[in-house]
Amino acid sequence: MFYIEIINYFFSAIFTVEAVIKLIALKKKYFKELWNIFDFIVVIGTWVVQIILKLDTGVDLKILGTLLRTLRIGRIFRIVKRVQAISIIFQTLIDALPAISSLGMLLGLLFFMYSIIGIGQFGSLMYFTYGGQILSHCNFETFGTAMLTLMRCATGEAWDAIMMDAARSRSINYQCNEDSNFDSIKANGMQPDACGSPLVAYIYFYSFTVIVS
Repeated sequence: MFYIEIINYFFSAIFTVEAVIKLIALKKKYFKELWNIFDFIVVIGTWVVQIILKLDTGVDLKILGTLLRTLRIGRIFRIVKRVQAISIIFQTLIDALPAISSLGMLLGLLFFMYSIIGIGQFGSLMYFTYGGQILSHCNFETFGTAMLTLMRCATGEAWDAIMMDAARSRSINYQCNEDSNFDSIKANGMQPDACGSPLVAYIYFYSFTVIVS
C-alpha cells in the first residue's frame, strides 16, 4: 500500500505540473477546451481529497478518493484525439447516440411488456427445492424480480433452463398444484405452488430470446 501511495503522489504531481504549464501558456484559453477543464477538476479534486484525508477529520472520504482515481484513469481517453482511426470510431459512436437511445427505449418497452406478461403467466410458479432455476431470486412474482430474471435471460445465462422450469408439469419430483389459487397459496404459507405451462413457456421464452436478445 505504501508503494501505491507513492505512485499516486507521483502521478498527481505530474498532472499538476502539466496543468500549471498549460495555464501559464494558454491563460484564459485553457478553459475553452473540455479536456483541460476535466484535467483541472481532477487535479484540484485530487489534492483537496488528499489534504482532507491527511487532516484526519473523521469523515470517510475513501469512496471519493476512489472516484477521483477512476477519473484519472479516464484521462486515457485523451488518446482518442491523437489517433485518427480511434477518433473516427469515437465520433461515429457520438453521432449514433440518439439512435442508440431510441433502441434503448424500445428494449425497455419490450422488457416492460414481457415482465407484465411473465407475472400473469408465471407469477405463481412453485419453487424448485433442488436442481431448478425458479427460486426466490429468479421468478416472476413481482415486477422487479421479473425484470431481473428477463435481464438474466437476455444475457443467455441458462434461459433455456428457466424456460424448462416454467414449462414443468406436476410429477413425482415436482409436487405443484395444477389448480393453484389464492387459497392454495395461503395454505402453503404464502409460497407459490402453481405448475408450469409448456406451450405458454415455449412461446414466451423463444419469442423473448429472438426479439430481445
